[in-house]
Amino acid sequence: MSKTRQKSLEELLEEALVPEEEQPYKAPENWVWVRLGSISRFIDYRGKTPKKTESGIRLITAKNVRMGYIQDEPKEFISEKDYDSWMTRGIPNVGDILFTTEAPLGNVAQLDINEKIALAQRIITISPYQPLEKTFFKYCLMSPQMQALIKSNATGTTVSGIKASRLKEIEVPLAPLHEQKRIADKVERLFAKIDEAKQLIEEVKGSVELRRAAILDRAFRGELGTNDPFEAPNQINEKEIVPPNEQPYQVPENWVWVKLKSCLKNLQYGYTASSSVSEEGPKYLRITDIQNGHVDWEKVPHCKIDEEQLEKYRLNKGDIVIARTGATTGKSFLIDDVPCAVFASYLIRLTINDYLDARYLWNYLKSPMYWKQITVVQKGIAQPGANAQIIGGLSLPLPPVREQQRIAEKVDFLLNKLDSEKQLALEIEQKIDLIKQSILSKAFSGELGTNDPNDEHAIELLKEVLLQTSGQS
Repeated sequence: MSKTRQKSLEELLEEALVPEEEQPYKAPENWVWVRLGSISRFIDYRGKTPKKTESGIRLITAKNVRMGYIQDEPKEFISEKDYDSWMTRGIPNVGDILFTTEAPLGNVAQLDINEKIALAQRIITISPYQPLEKTFFKYCLMSPQMQALIKSNATGTTVSGIKASRLKEIEVPLAPLHEQKRIADKVERLFAKIDEAKQLIEEVKGSVELRRAAILDRAFRGELGTNDPFEAPNQINEKEIVPPNEQPYQVPENWVWVKLKSCLKNLQYGYTASSSVSEEGPKYLRITDIQNGHVDWEKVPHCKIDEEQLEKYRLNKGDIVIARTGATTGKSFLIDDVPCAVFASYLIRLTINDYLDARYLWNYLKSPMYWKQITVVQKGIAQPGANAQIIGGLSLPLPPVREQQRIAEKVDFLLNKLDSEKQLALEIEQKIDLIKQSILSKAFSGELGTNDPNDEHAIELLKEVLLQTSGQS
């Protein structure tokens, strides 16, 4: 039986090199375009997912592979006895590149776990051959140019994915070895500085939320500097006042602790109906329509309802609705500029008395004291929920009406300032992410200021790799 003829170096180069007319863009003169599969070992973990166990060998799934790093959660495992049979296609090494083929498509990370691990389906290990710089190729696959190329080669309608056979044919720029190292080092340094900036942004965002909670806590203790001790207190029936031993904390002399129901004209469950995208009938406000304290009325669906029921459930300016079930139990919204609308059955409407300011109450419904009470009353309940009795029984610190208005005005002012600060932080964060993309784009176009035209041409490096992998070196 005759041996398979060994391919010549010229044949190997012809298979590896990308013809000029197929090259995605112009690279520096001493770089070459190659097929990814010609310079890398591929390990494809297609097939059914191995049986998972509560402990054992760590299983890295597509959910763990994020763009640029491996996420610790979720933690999943397979048993020691299943490891060898599952990993027959190959064992990844530290530094190898993990690539997600679908759901999500194109996430790239470098393996940095120095212990035995298993890899789940929808992950391909890409291991550039020695002496190539693996980190260079990680960043290359993360670059906007390569991500666009990967997505243009994907298939599928419901879920977009790419097969290993097609990924091997993807065109990648091969720089001289010293240039690969310079690019990898510079990108690492720049990304480290950017990540430091992002950490500061995260601290600002966290600080905003801490300060928001502090403002809302102080506001309902009378500590915002708005209280007038000579202002007459509200005339409240003695029976409605919370007994001293049940009052959560001390408030100013002219405030009283009351049960919320004593300040309400009505506590009402919402209307049960099917929502409709047609424009027939009033708007039908649901829990899911309330996002971050806002409602986009344009996106709220409609519902059918007769005139009598419409009058009963129609929302009015100054009403407050509270979610009474599910994960968002306790979330509230103040009705202000409202079209003709009714509210759904998983909401409770609060119609308030004249001596309770609507904005004061709504701010209280965001405060730590309110959420503490909601949390306490839900303990021991299998399905999170807050009925009318629970909502009505919540304790509320009640200042004179004018003080309520001053508190509402000051809290709104302070929280708006915090919102502006957070929005600015988010905008800076988005710009930082764009800076990373710009760095990668420049790096793999030879525009990062690292290219040395005196480096040996990358074709010589390619020859070395091809001869080595074909056993001819």
